[in-house]
Amino acid sequence: METQSLPERTLVAKAQAGNDEAFTELVRRHSGQVYGLSLNMLRHREDAEDNLQNVLVKAFTTSTASRGSERL
Repeated sequence: METQSLPERTLVAKAQAGNDEAFTELVRRHSGQVYGLSLNMLRHREDAEDNLQNVLVKAFTTSTASRGSERL
């Protein structure tokens, strides 16, 4: 599936439905901004990298948790 041309809202919906390609595209689109903001705030490359990873893990677990609650 071609995800690069999809609008943000569609990617989020697909990622929440379990589409790994859509989630990967969201990561590609936003990781630079999250890293840059983290670096600006934290002032240390390693801390900014850690924060980026924490944000991505949180986004992924929130996405998978929402899938699980829909199945109940």
